Amino acid sequence: MFEIPTKEAIKNIGPGIYDMSNEEYHSSLGISRSGIMTFKKSPKHFWHEYLKDGKKKQKTSAAKEFGSAFHPYILEPDLFERDFCFEDQKIDARTKEGRLYREKFSMQNQGKTILSFDQYKRLRSMVESIHSNPVSVALIDSAQYEKSFFWIDIDTGVLCKCRPDILQLGAGIICDLKSTADGETHSFRYSIKKYG
Repeated sequence: MFEIPTKEAIKNIGPGIYDMSNEEYHSSLGISRSGIMTFKKSPKHFWHEYLKDGKKKQKTSAAKEFGSAFHPYILEPDLFERDFCFEDQKIDARTKEGRLYREKFSMQNQGKTILSFDQYKRLRSMVESIHSNPVSVALIDSAQYEKSFFWIDIDTGVLCKCRPDILQLGAGIICDLKSTADGETHSFRYSIKKYG
């Protein structure tokens, strides 16, 4: 049975499986794969990213924004509608009409990440590719999404956490949904190694 923690409990969460938002998960105590990857660079990198007071929020790249849209578009459409929107036509921002459209569209969608018409077409194409593959459809269908796991590492006593994208508890399958710039075998292997 999944438990929904209170806001006060999130900072001092204990071992278990929880339903919580992505923001709540990231503000919780515990080290994640991302934290370990950052620590592998150096303890100073880890301190700067996770422990330093008053650190500035890092800017995200267009590729990261697109990857962030890909995930909820497939698994959590409600979150996609809440956090993202897309232009319904191809815009040339070099023209006066294009700039006016973009300005008006931005004002109407404040707080959302705006995808261009081309980005949205690419997103649709990726989703169609996933839905044309019976293996990926079987993994996604009837799965649970975004459950937050917390446990104590028995060797170190450190609180650890993870948030698998797709969880098929009965089958014992955990999947992580990723996009990649290049699906060619060599490039894909390189991406897996680079991003851990």
